[in-house]
Amino acid sequence: MKYLVPLAILFFISTGFGYVLHLVTPVNVYLQPLVPSMVSPVGPGYKVILAFDRNTKEGFVWDNLVCTTNTTWKIDYAKDHKFLYAFLHVPRDANGNYTFSFTISDVNGDHVQENSMVTIHVTRNPSDLVYISQFSNKKLTAGNDTVSFHIKNKALGEARYRVEYSVKGVYGKMGKDVVIAPGADKVVSLPVRFSSEGFYEITAKINSEDTPIINDTISGEFYVRPTLYSKVSSIMNGFPVIPIPLSPVYTILGFFAMFW
Repeated sequence: MKYLVPLAILFFISTGFGYVLHLVTPVNVYLQPLVPSMVSPVGPGYKVILAFDRNTKEGFVWDNLVCTTNTTWKIDYAKDHKFLYAFLHVPRDANGNYTFSFTISDVNGDHVQENSMVTIHVTRNPSDLVYISQFSNKKLTAGNDTVSFHIKNKALGEARYRVEYSVKGVYGKMGKDVVIAPGADKVVSLPVRFSSEGFYEITAKINSEDTPIINDTISGEFYVRPTLYSKVSSIMNGFPVIPIPLSPVYTILGFFAMFW
């Protein structure tokens, strides 16, 4: 008889807590009631998207989601035919761990799950959130070309960046916006144009549009190889000082210089 009481208590706990909620993203985990699951790392100013599977093993569909928290975070909700979403906007002054409790129910309220918990770890260390490489060692050619580098978003929140770059002595600042999914690695290609061969210094500044703690600068010197067109253009530009009868010779020399 003494063993029946603990067994009854365990049965009550397992059934009283209801159902197991499936968090699909940014981490794939089944949330145990009253046991927080960690989402880390996230940066201040980021937007964290939590997606919960609407389908259950019991055969019904979740329809409503409500978050309970003692924080001042802004929280939005949405749903589609597969998932319920909670959009958590991390304040720019956030730092440390924040725990959120979710209550979920079906359309009629016949099935309810409370106390499914998520703890979000907010870090102010940029190296925990992003890795930015140097420019790739690519050989450039006169005319239209690109330089590239990659950004690794280590955070479990969508990251937005503004990249501004310039070529020293050629043209001023140009820009490009980049959006990277949580945990994704993206190659960023920047269009450049050079009219002639030579050595050029390229600088890019990468600033997060979500958080003030991420800003970085990369630079590199590149040798730009000539093309037949750039050689001919150089010769044409030199006509005032190059005798006209010699221009075909310089054109031929420019062609063979492509292979030297």
